[in-house]
Amino acid sequence: MEIKRIEILLFFIVMVTISSVAYGANIQKNGYVISIPDGWIEIPTDIIEKYEKMLSDLGPNAKKQHYDCGFQLDSKKNWFEFPYVLMQVNNLGRIPENQLEKLQGFSMQKSVDDFEDQNKKLNTVISNIQAGKMIYDNKNKMIWMRLEANVHDIGPIIGISGMILTEKGSIHANAYSRKEDFSTYEPVFRSIATSVTPSPELVYKPKWSDSLPVPERSFNWGKVVGKAITGAIIGGIIALIAGFIRKKKN
Repeated sequence: MEIKRIEILLFFIVMVTISSVAYGANIQKNGYVISIPDGWIEIPTDIIEKYEKMLSDLGPNAKKQHYDCGFQLDSKKNWFEFPYVLMQVNNLGRIPENQLEKLQGFSMQKSVDDFEDQNKKLNTVISNIQAGKMIYDNKNKMIWMRLEANVHDIGPIIGISGMILTEKGSIHANAYSRKEDFSTYEPVFRSIATSVTPSPELVYKPKWSDSLPVPERSFNWGKVVGKAITGAIIGGIIALIAGFIRKKKN
């Protein structure tokens, strides 16, 4: 019980720290606007497309991943050098408001274990994948998820995903860094995720039907969300292990 209180306290401390992050630019995307901190730049579309093709070749049994865009520090010499953020739009359907609090504390580990079983080719480069539990952020209407893994020849990596709810599903900000640097970049990651503003027609709105009693055998959104995001989070870690880094053009 004490550990859970500490985790919640740390979460709110980080959220307060976000306010000190200096934004550099607002970038309009298809269906949302995102604010990027000073010193960050967008990863070119052609680089992301090549990355998606590489992911498909490495994990033929996994669901094909499409990343809407990506961002990283301008100071890095190569594309996909840590830290970086990959955005993904997911239109699986609107999650009813009365289901959101049920996602609090839902474990993603089963989804991760299933992903590993279906994509054994990746087990030689990614090991000891540990998924945290979902945290529901009622203020921002978001769900947070965290994942740690050990990557061959690189070491411990942490990935965090901020899931922004929409009327059609969600927008995911998946961010990554080496574990040793995560405490430095976590406030930046969270500031990017909380800056995402869906277009007016996609903004999550309460509905009268959300207050209706939930049937005992209702749709299990925890499993659906966990399965949908697992491949996306793990997929975002593979850039370095696949030797995908490409030199940035001056």
